Amino acid sequence: MANFLTILRLLLVPFFVFFMLSEGKNFSQIALSLFLVAALTDVIDGYIARSFNGITEFGKRADPFVDRILVASALITMAYRGMIPLWGLFLILFRDLYLTVGFLLLKEKNRKELSVTTAGKLTTFCIITSIVVLLAGIEPLGFYIFYAGCLMSIISGVHYTIKAYRVIFA
Repeated sequence: MANFLTILRLLLVPFFVFFMLSEGKNFSQIALSLFLVAALTDVIDGYIARSFNGITEFGKRADPFVDRILVASALITMAYRGMIPLWGLFLILFRDLYLTVGFLLLKEKNRKELSVTTAGKLTTFCIITSIVVLLAGIEPLGFYIFYAGCLMSIISGVHYTIKAYRVIFA
């Protein structure tokens, strides 16, 4: 069931992008609703996998990948529409790419995986919350949360780099 929700989340992305980029009555609200459903499937699939001992190799690999696709799609379309600054988009995407490549190299070289940190979870929370709040049209608050997410991207990126360094050279 958890893997099904991950796949469903991936399938929602093109519809979200379509409604974000199209002009039409209520399209912004539809895009917001699709993003909320997709974000909720992430919370629910993780809960199901942990609660019912349903953690799979597919889920461990696909879930974070699909999360990044969802968030990147939202941020790219929002930047395209002028809803967020380009520097914030590039900062967050660079951090995600940097960490993804770093995690893959670390696992290949040391056969170890870094666990998700509180800073990483807080970064994700800020970014996803800012997307929802900005899509809902609550701009002053949404921008503050987005900027907090950008700051947390830097902090968590440094934190993960230090953790990886300790694993490699320990």
